[in-house]
Amino acid sequence: MTKVSDSSTRSGSLPDLVYPLAQTGSLSDALHVAGEGAVTLAQGSAAAGLVLSRQGLELTKNVVERVQDARREKAALAAAPRRRTAPRPGRKALVTTGALAAVVLGALALYRSRRPAHPPIAPEPPRVRPAAGHTAPATD
Repeated sequence: MTKVSDSSTRSGSLPDLVYPLAQTGSLSDALHVAGEGAVTLAQGSAAAGLVLSRQGLELTKNVVERVQDARREKAALAAAPRRRTAPRPGRKALVTTGALAAVVLGALALYRSRRPAHPPIAPEPPRVRPAAGHTAPATD
């Protein structure tokens, strides 16, 4: 079992995608095998890319057809005469109440943001050294 084609797996013999090295083992043979492997890998990647692009193109065509069908149906529905319905009685009052509430909340937020919030006034300014009249307790 010196050759790749002579080895076998559970499913049968391996395909001869890359030819095994000759017994001489020269560098040019190794480079040739590496080049064939790279070409095979590139061909497989290109084939997979073509398959995926074809499927993507078919999917795009299907989506475009669905959109066009939906537009046609919508146009057919729009062309049909519609019955006019009476407006609901509470809708105008609801819109008016909502607008009034929005105005009140906006005015309240503006009033709160413009109102100055000063800290309480201190009885005296802060000091780093003790006051002149203040005597510190003696420590022994």
